[in-house]
Amino acid sequence: MRVALSARVELRWLTVTRLTLGVAALLLAFDTRDVMVDVARTDRIRIPVLEMLPTPTRTLANVVLVVWVLAGLLVLIGRLAGPVLIAALGVFVQLIDEQLYSNHLTLVILLMVFLACAIAESDATRTRYWPLFLMKTQLATLYLWTGVAKMNSSYLEGETIESGTVSWLRERASDRFFVVVAVAILVTELFLAVALWSRPLRPVAYVVGVGMHVGIMAIGSLPVELIPFGLATLAVYPLFLLDPVFGQGGWPTWLRSRGPALIGQ
Repeated sequence: MRVALSARVELRWLTVTRLTLGVAALLLAFDTRDVMVDVARTDRIRIPVLEMLPTPTRTLANVVLVVWVLAGLLVLIGRLAGPVLIAALGVFVQLIDEQLYSNHLTLVILLMVFLACAIAESDATRTRYWPLFLMKTQLATLYLWTGVAKMNSSYLEGETIESGTVSWLRERASDRFFVVVAVAILVTELFLAVALWSRPLRPVAYVVGVGMHVGIMAIGSLPVELIPFGLATLAVYPLFLLDPVFGQGGWPTWLRSRGPALIGQ
């Protein structure tokens, strides 16, 4: 497996991931700026993580936005400085005030760190597989954890889904509808955590995963937050087509033979 993780793989699918992740980061920049401005209001309490950092202000929020957008553009053209800057800005923002913490931003930070490693390890046509493997593992872990975390009565009764749904659907749909949607999302996330690694199941996983995220973005009451998150997760999907560790059927080749079937070794 060590040899497989150090294998060099083609850049084409990473390019798709980079472009999609860059768009997600650009959209997230505007949401982050709005949250910073909201926290900077004079009637809001301050909960700093590190006292040495500046407090949120509208000016600081605008500076972060400008630098973030420039970094996002650098991601789109494949420059190493892009993901490095976005990861650093994300950490900076979350250390300014506890109210600026965001699961979505944390995911983007991690993916940008792995993307930076992949760009640093790349040449004109190939890169090392291990940063891509970490991105895939992060996504699978996310699906597994969120699926397990949803196993509670409040979620399974549809209350969480109903409260986060657009008003026109909330007013028209029955309670049973939200229960069905909640269970479907939970089952889908647990399925994706496994199925994305399996070649036979991967086409179904792609259809189900894209459908789930598009559906959530369509009916969610906070599209400004949900769209960047959906794009960030979907950005990793193409990387599952690069499979030097997992062989036919999705099982690790090093469990079935002495040497992994490498792509581009």
